[in-house]
Amino acid sequence: MSPLEDPDVLRQAIAVLENWLPPRGRIALGAGRTVEALLPYLAPVFAVRKELVVVSASERTSVQAATVGLPVAWLDSAPCEEVLAADDLDLLLDGADEVDPQLNLIKGYGGALTREKILAGAAQRRIYVVTPEKLVPVLGTRGRLPLEVMRFGWHWTKRHVEAALATVAELRRDADGQPVVTDNGQYLLDCRIGPVAQPAELQRRLRAIPGVVEVGLFLNLADEVLVLKHHGIRLLSRAVNHSDNS
Repeated sequence: MSPLEDPDVLRQAIAVLENWLPPRGRIALGAGRTVEALLPYLAPVFAVRKELVVVSASERTSVQAATVGLPVAWLDSAPCEEVLAADDLDLLLDGADEVDPQLNLIKGYGGALTREKILAGAAQRRIYVVTPEKLVPVLGTRGRLPLEVMRFGWHWTKRHVEAALATVAELRRDADGQPVVTDNGQYLLDCRIGPVAQPAELQRRLRAIPGVVEVGLFLNLADEVLVLKHHGIRLLSRAVNHSDNS
């Protein structure tokens, strides 16, 4: 059983996260399995802190958050625009697909990387929750880097991404073989990569290719990473990255 399926582990995670949740304010949620697993356990906290509102990187997560009773500002609504136009978001809670020792990340396996990066940039504090297999010695260890790309001219963009990386970039498809379309209406490329020695330079090169909307490298964005384990919660921070709440 994964820690994400263990109610005791999820309750412990919420107990740690409560220390960072303000009594009122704007909370950003990423997309994906980790955030979805935490939502039912966040609901009692929001029931007490009634002046908290959430904005999510994906329509799916927004629906699930609303279903469990969280107050949601919808991404395409006027209230949400007011949230994003006001002061910075107070806190971001998200998952990650790879975390290196410097707390740099690869994200995008869930497909919401562009919106997740916008929310990360807008948040005063960014907390990522992962399971132990997501910790890697160097980014690229799991062999996959997602990109969001424009649908218009995506074949051309794909060729130039492959040339820049000297590797294969595959259009992400669903179970029926159709291209996966993001909430932004764009496509996803999954690039086969090895260990990345210079992630900032790689990000710069990929962003320079016309048609690349965003790169799944999240560099210098994580403030804390919570590692969920069956025997406790490990807290990694940019300053001190080896504490345990067991």
